Amino acid sequence: MQAKAESRSDILPRVQVAKSSSLGWVDAITERLWPKINAAMQKAVIGGFELKILSKLPAALRSLTLEGFSFGDKPMRVTRVEVWEAPCQRSELARRGLEIHLRIAADANTNIQMRIGPLSAGINKLSLKGTLVIRLDPLLDDAPIVGGVVCYFLDPPTIDLTFSGVAHIADSALLASKVRSTIDSLVAGAFVLPNVQGVSLAKDEDKVDTAMLKDPKPQGVLRITALSAQSLYGHDWHLFGKATSDPYLRLKLSADEWQSPVVYKTCDPAWTSENTHDFLVYDMVQKLRIDVHDWGPSWAFDSGDVIGRARPLAVMEVLDLSREAIPLYHPATDFDHGAPDLGPSRGALFLHFQWLNITPERLQKDGCIVKVKIDEVYIPSSLGAEGASVVARIGDIEKSTPVVKHNPAKYAAPARHSPGKRPIQPPVPGHDELEIEYILSLTLDKAHASAALESKSLELTVVDSRRNVLGLLALPLRELAQAPRLVLTWDRASPMVLPGSKGSPPILLEVQLSMHGMEAVSHAEACAAMQRCRRANQRLALAEKTSALDALRGASLDTQLSSPSATGTASVIMNAFSTGRLWSDTVESLHWVNQLFAKLWPKMAVYLQRIVEDPYGMINRKLQAKVPNMFKSLRFTKFRLGSKSPIFGPIKVLQAPARRGQEGMRGIELQLGMQLGSDADILLSALHVSFGVQKLRIQGELVIRLEPLMGETPVVGGVVVCFLDQPKIEMDFVKLARIVDNSLLAGTVHGVIDHAIAGALVMPNVWGMRLAAEGQGGVDTALLRTPKPLGVLRVTAIRAEELPASTFSVLAGSTSNPYLKLRLADDEWASSVVSRTCNPVWGAGDQHEFLFFDWRQRLGIEVLEGRALHHSGAIARAEPLPIMDALRDLDSQGGLPLFAPVDRSQDAEEEDLQGPCGRLYLRCEWLVLKLASRGSDEQCVVRVKADEVWVPRHLGQEGAILRARIGRTERLTPVARYNPPKLPDAEEGAPAEPDPGEIIELEIEFILHLLVQVSKLDDGVLELELGTKQGLSIGKASIPMCDVLQMPDLSRDWGDQGEPRLEMIGPNGARSEAMINVSVRGLERASRALLANPEGYSPPE
Repeated sequence: MQAKAESRSDILPRVQVAKSSSLGWVDAITERLWPKINAAMQKAVIGGFELKILSKLPAALRSLTLEGFSFGDKPMRVTRVEVWEAPCQRSELARRGLEIHLRIAADANTNIQMRIGPLSAGINKLSLKGTLVIRLDPLLDDAPIVGGVVCYFLDPPTIDLTFSGVAHIADSALLASKVRSTIDSLVAGAFVLPNVQGVSLAKDEDKVDTAMLKDPKPQGVLRITALSAQSLYGHDWHLFGKATSDPYLRLKLSADEWQSPVVYKTCDPAWTSENTHDFLVYDMVQKLRIDVHDWGPSWAFDSGDVIGRARPLAVMEVLDLSREAIPLYHPATDFDHGAPDLGPSRGALFLHFQWLNITPERLQKDGCIVKVKIDEVYIPSSLGAEGASVVARIGDIEKSTPVVKHNPAKYAAPARHSPGKRPIQPPVPGHDELEIEYILSLTLDKAHASAALESKSLELTVVDSRRNVLGLLALPLRELAQAPRLVLTWDRASPMVLPGSKGSPPILLEVQLSMHGMEAVSHAEACAAMQRCRRANQRLALAEKTSALDALRGASLDTQLSSPSATGTASVIMNAFSTGRLWSDTVESLHWVNQLFAKLWPKMAVYLQRIVEDPYGMINRKLQAKVPNMFKSLRFTKFRLGSKSPIFGPIKVLQAPARRGQEGMRGIELQLGMQLGSDADILLSALHVSFGVQKLRIQGELVIRLEPLMGETPVVGGVVVCFLDQPKIEMDFVKLARIVDNSLLAGTVHGVIDHAIAGALVMPNVWGMRLAAEGQGGVDTALLRTPKPLGVLRVTAIRAEELPASTFSVLAGSTSNPYLKLRLADDEWASSVVSRTCNPVWGAGDQHEFLFFDWRQRLGIEVLEGRALHHSGAIARAEPLPIMDALRDLDSQGGLPLFAPVDRSQDAEEEDLQGPCGRLYLRCEWLVLKLASRGSDEQCVVRVKADEVWVPRHLGQEGAILRARIGRTERLTPVARYNPPKLPDAEEGAPAEPDPGEIIELEIEFILHLLVQVSKLDDGVLELELGTKQGLSIGKASIPMCDVLQMPDLSRDWGDQGEPRLEMIGPNGARSEAMINVSVRGLERASRALLANPEGYSPPE
């Protein structure tokens, strides 16, 4: 059921959070994105040229063709950023979103060429200025935190064109005029309220209704009545008398425009009281634009010339001007670029302004709004419609949704199905589903509402992309007016049926109709409310005198940035950035980002708490796999990070690493310094023992990748976030960990926190989100969520010298029993223990293979005591070793210097290492991956790519994990959650029961890499198991690796390339199916040429 509409008094106004004009790094991103944005706009304009432009031109210009279209190579600039808490209904305060207002300016040398017969015309320069709003709404307590993203302009942007060719010669003629108005209309129809571009990021429609997301909530209605004008400019010359005009008004608010009737041959027109229009108002700062035109015949080049223009008026100020003289000026007066030169007056205009509140589910005598909420449209497949839109009409009032294209792959059946398994069916068999997800609002004013409710109908028409009618239905408005709560609903179980055109099959609609009244507010009350809005706006204008830098250095932030450790970290991070940057900037330029993130942080903290405290979740499973046996029951029972949000800065903008086969789609990488210093409440429990952390400090370098970049909407295919390397972590202990703070226990607790972060957000564990459609531009969700390995780093322990003694033996005196612990991301390895020596030598078998994913990753190295409890568990540490440095001959360089570690019980501010205490010798080798080959090395990589699985609902509705195992090597995917579709109500208040035999789809979308010995491949078996996070089995399958090895490319598909899906058998014979690819990739030592230029290497896909 549609959410209840609310009056303006129930809508909370926006509140400013931050602002900034230090945006060099934003411009760097825009510059990198611009070629793709340009290509996307070319496709959008050329693709819709015939439908959107030619149909709006006069018949004489219908032969117009578009021969070239480019916005040039000069990118638009962002001159200012403001962050606001978004307006919201009071009932939605807990989900209140955020708005980012971008003041953009474009001054492009365009190449837009048009031809009409033998004549050519073009646009060689275009400038655009306006404020683009990006709304993040609603904010959720669960992934993805931001429920959706909506983009729009509050007011139409200012667009100036410079013409060439015939259009330049006749710049004021019909062609130029029509092109200008058409471009204005196209922009307004796509991006100016109430027209928005929105995408839902949440898959669960119960959390985010896509149609509601794209429906801006009107705060009320502004009713404008044309009264009269005085002393207008006389445009029509007469031989025997004064010049006169045939004036009419054009009023525009956002994308809504109204034209009054013409009053002929006068410069002092008067209109009748029926000349009224109702504008829906979405924001009090929206601008009303008023032009007075002189009418002329449509065939005349000077038809409809502007003879007077008023200053743009904010909605919040117009009520004070009701029935007052509004000055008019020359039409060339530029009100959009600073203080204009007004020049002589062009007369005055008198209008009556009235404010009306919107009342939910209640009709009023002052008019009404009919809302049409369209969810899905089902079109018979036999019609072959590639796309469609819905048009709603009441008399002369018409609104339409954008054209939505059909996705033929969504319900494509596989080549074969397992015996006894029902195929996945589209919601309506024999029909193509189009997700329109849009709300149309049709306003009936006081003069027409009563008559319309008695005699008029709401016509709903489905048209294809060329405006051909596919189906039409007329519903008398009185049926809606008589419905309970003024709402009528047609859902999937009982859709609305639209008879097909010319005997074609009917169209089915999931649609909801609702009616809302309009109630006039007294003039005094409305003026008082608008005055309060103006005072709030004036306070904001005064606050803008405070610089972003002063705001950044406020008390709370200054406390975190003034400490030596924070300053040192920022310096280290900035100096550690790799070369090839596009832009770098300071902490101050990220003030608005930090303020934005501070608003998101409460939601993120709740989400992190939920996933970390989940006893069966990925974090606790990885944690328990890493701790000693005595702590196997250890888990997070409490994980609260406090109210202080992370602080970001400095920032650097780079090109993302190149991907083979996607050179033209190379993305953008943002490197962000990050620090979190917060009072925490973290509790780890094992058996009846608890270990607590009360303060947590994290410092590191966060990487955000925008990739791949595409020359089509949405330009950025996906977003990936991770730490390249383990961040630095400090903590203060409580409970038992505090009592034994100097023991191995404290080190274990610290290691557990380390592993929890590494297992969640240190490469290759990343957070990835697809923005493009699956498969669009080569975007694959599994590839986004799983970084591609650059190869394997094989590390062999050789020897160490002059280690410090950590134990005392009667026979050997002071000595040590050392062993090595190496760590790369969340992969950790311990060597054998060499007894009673400070100069250990390890055997040839003391080696380990690490998969690595970025050259900037670093190898953590510790030497530990293997026979006694040391105060921190470590007797020596090396500085983290970058992989690039590891590939050098460490032995010839005298080995790695070792240092005494700092006691974690001490308050170390700068360094974790003290004086030197020996040297360590390692041998490191780089093994590269080889497609369709077992390679020459004894090890190989088995790659398991899991896309979708189909499971019985009763087994999989809580989600599933895929486990892959060969011998003792095992890997797990994250939990794939089930997002159930909205179910129709069987009856009021009683949800319909799901089909117990229903097969549901879970999107695993992940890649697992297993390092396996080549010698064990031929007889090896890949065991795959789908299970719940509680450990219950859903289905199992065994794949003999010989079935994969016999394929020519050592790769086999199930569920793709015409192959059947992989069948997995569960309890009581329950069957599931999976779309899986298994491939073998051999390893071989990197050549000298590769070692000489490792960064130029791009691994195979």
